[in-house]
Amino acid sequence: MTKMAWDKVERVSLAEAYSYCESIVRKNKENFTVGSWLLPKKLRPHLFALYAYCRHTDNLGDELEGDSRPLLHEWSEELERCWFDNPSHPILVALQHTIEQHQLSRQPFKDLIEANVIDQVKMRYETFDDLLGYCKLSANPVGRIVMEISGYDDPKALLYADAICTALQLSNFWQDVYRDFQIGRIYLPMEDMEMFKVKEFDLEFCKSSSQMKKLMEYQVERTKSYFKEGLNLLSMVDCKLRFDLALFSFGGMEVLKLIEDQSYDVLSKRVVITRIGRLRILNKAVVHILMQTSRNKD
Repeated sequence: MTKMAWDKVERVSLAEAYSYCESIVRKNKENFTVGSWLLPKKLRPHLFALYAYCRHTDNLGDELEGDSRPLLHEWSEELERCWFDNPSHPILVALQHTIEQHQLSRQPFKDLIEANVIDQVKMRYETFDDLLGYCKLSANPVGRIVMEISGYDDPKALLYADAICTALQLSNFWQDVYRDFQIGRIYLPMEDMEMFKVKEFDLEFCKSSSQMKKLMEYQVERTKSYFKEGLNLLSMVDCKLRFDLALFSFGGMEVLKLIEDQSYDVLSKRVVITRIGRLRILNKAVVHILMQTSRNKD
């Protein structure tokens, strides 16, 4: 295993590092909501750094051939330099400044790497609780970091943020059942597949049987409950962060609605949010916030 390419590059300036992170956001703007661009200007560079870190970590785990654990280990060592030394990768140069400015905890960043390490060796989840354990590493840390950056540390608010992030991760799993199966991963709990009499054979041959559809309906309804719980967070944060959280939440719920609309068939066609769907998400977010504001005034 060769050393990572950035070891050969001179450390960039802080301004260049943040600019590099923003370029990653702009290339992947479909994953960074409109609301994120409406957040206070002083927070945006820090969220860019967080997004770039998450994107790069996932890329190391998912987009390289073979076992990515050596690369993820090196990335983890480079991350440690954010607290104890000076990292050289431009994403981490920016992230180090973000960490210092907001006194961010180390563990959520390490958890995101650990989730990708798990993906290299764990391809099946026996129970839903096992899957929730994975979400605790792969998704919930992002919400907790965003809350830290935004200045919120209320334990109840953090639990609601966990619920939103878990729901978003689950929605992504249900959207990508067949795509994940093609790379050898099944996130549907084995106990649930057994309960609904669904075999791996069904996934391999895109067989959306009535049992498979019932299994997906079960997962969709269960995921909705996490979104419902997480939406309680909106009343606990300021209006700009509230709008961003609403967009993410209703975006995830739109995925679930699209799965419902195609009769829970996630094997023959992957649901995709269209431009009209994005407008629907925006409208739902605005209406929800206006109704919530009205109730608070009453």
